[in-house]
Amino acid sequence: MSLEPEKKKRKTVSIQEKLDALDEIEKKKKTSTEIARQLGVGHSTVCGWKKDEKLLNMQRELIHAVQANNMKRLRQVDNPLVDKATWQWFKEQKKSGAQLSGPIIKSQAIFFWQNLGLSKSFDASDGWLSKWKNRHHIKNIISCEDSDIVTEYHNKFDEIIKSRGLTPDQVFNADETGINFRQMPKKNLYTQDEVGATGAKGKNERITVMACSNASGTIKPPLIVIGKYAKPRAIKNLQHLPVSYKHQKSAWMSNDIFTNWFYYEFVPFISKELEKKNLPTKAILFTDDYGTNGQNLKSGDIEVIYLPQNMTSILQPMEQGCLQNLKTIYRKILLEFVVKELTANKCLAEILKSITIREAVFWLARSWNMVTTSTITTSWKSLWPEIQTIKSLSETEVPEVDFNNTTDIVKEFQLALKNDDENNVNEKAINTWLNCPTVQNLNECLSPHEIIENLKN
Repeated sequence: MSLEPEKKKRKTVSIQEKLDALDEIEKKKKTSTEIARQLGVGHSTVCGWKKDEKLLNMQRELIHAVQANNMKRLRQVDNPLVDKATWQWFKEQKKSGAQLSGPIIKSQAIFFWQNLGLSKSFDASDGWLSKWKNRHHIKNIISCEDSDIVTEYHNKFDEIIKSRGLTPDQVFNADETGINFRQMPKKNLYTQDEVGATGAKGKNERITVMACSNASGTIKPPLIVIGKYAKPRAIKNLQHLPVSYKHQKSAWMSNDIFTNWFYYEFVPFISKELEKKNLPTKAILFTDDYGTNGQNLKSGDIEVIYLPQNMTSILQPMEQGCLQNLKTIYRKILLEFVVKELTANKCLAEILKSITIREAVFWLARSWNMVTTSTITTSWKSLWPEIQTIKSLSETEVPEVDFNNTTDIVKEFQLALKNDDENNVNEKAINTWLNCPTVQNLNECLSPHEIIENLKN
């Protein structure tokens, strides 16, 4: 019989658990000793987590939240800024419908390394690409019809909804898109390089818009509109805006913006709306990880659940028609305004210059109000195939408006520009621009230089 003392079993804690523990120390004022006792680890171990907190956050940001929950050891990623920039660029390009190959991704990664001013050497090898794809769960293009991965998530989604007893009124989705609010149809499409080199996008014209709705289409919080400036001259004196206006240097969604919106706007708004419907104040917001590093966002029985990375274009309801419909309506309103001004003998350049963020936010709010419950419910079918059979029928449907009937305004626009060879566009180009076949086009994507600027700041 051995007299050797039994070795103490090593306790492993995931990256997510470590960061949650550090949150408890900061927000709930727990001591390191209490956390150590709670998790069954040594006091010095928790002190080590505090020392490595920045590295833990960076690592979690580079991997999907689900993967972080299972990852135990901290592995440093070489050139993390290149990794992050390439991932942001990849997501922007996929929203525009771009087809991206391995060589294109590697070429873009090299561009980021060269322009981020990094001293550490970088080789965009096949090995790097393979690891990068694994970190971000990027696989071959999959379709909703034959993907086992999609089916697996459908089952998980159903389990979440049923276990919590949620109705379509209590299940939400939020997603963002870039909008160039002065953009008109062009004779030729820009490539991403042309946009960056020529400035064709317009320096201050791109804003980010995030739309959110429940699956029944009956609760639609005001749009979030993100511009580059805190107090744009055109709206700084307005007492009330029909949207929630935020600002960020590159006009994109950040961790702080999303987190503050969730706690201080989303939760209070839907709590009141659910109370009006005599429903329990519990809900889930399914969404992308907007730089939140997979952090647990929860208030009472209202929480955020992140959709699987690189599957949002397949599963994200807002990307299945809602955002496209929002843009179609907005562009029709914009076109009607331009035609009206052209008939008053104003030139196109003068008209576009007169359109400010003020017009944009009011037109966007009006457009969002005109997106029907039918459009929203249909868009949920990719994530919730049974939605239309279980949808709450307690609300009266808003009559559907045929926004595809744009023949008259297209002809009026062409007629108004018939003598303007530079700006006159054929009917096919105008209809393609109006009908928004993708969530955003290349003009509305963040350029590589804008991504770099944001990461440097």
